[in-house]
Parts: sequence; structure tokens; C-alpha cells
Amino acid sequence: MRATLSTYIHAILYAVKNKATVEGSTLYVTLSPCLACARVIYTAGVEKVIYLISYAEYKGIASDEGVDFLRKFGVAVEKYDGQIEHVTELI
Repeated sequence: MRATLSTYIHAILYAVKNKATVEGSTLYVTLSPCLACARVIYTAGVEKVIYLISYAEYKGIASDEGVDFLRKFGVAVEKYDGQIEHVTELI
């Protein structure tokens, strides 16, 4: 599990703080969510997650538990398979 909150969790909390909703939204992230973050994403009502890199591959672990959790509870999850031609910075 990650020691700090992921940026996408900060984005969800920022939306809630500002009386906005992420319910029904699509979340675009660099890493697929870990299990703890997946629980927050599901609870917030995010409908779809698109990620670039597998958290399991990044950490060298066997299972992408966060992705498995989200799919089990009906959240669509996709690995982005398009090209990223020009990136000036990652947030």
C-alpha cells in the first residue's frame, strides 16, 4: 500500500470539498490504483478508470488488486493502449 495519498485521491477530495461530484465520471491516471485507492474511487462513484501503467507491474507484484476490486464492483477499468506523442510533464 502507498504511504501517501495518490494525486487522484486528492482530486476526488478537492471535488468533494468544493461541493462538486465525481459520481459517474471517468478518471484518467498514470498508475492503476492500489487496493486502498480503489476503495475510495468506488465509494466516490467514479464510473470508469483509464490507466497507463499497471501498479502491479510497477511494483513487481503478481496481482493488480485495485483493478480487480473495481471490476468486481462494476467500475469499468481499461489500460490505455494509445500513443502518447508528446508529454511535457506528468502531474
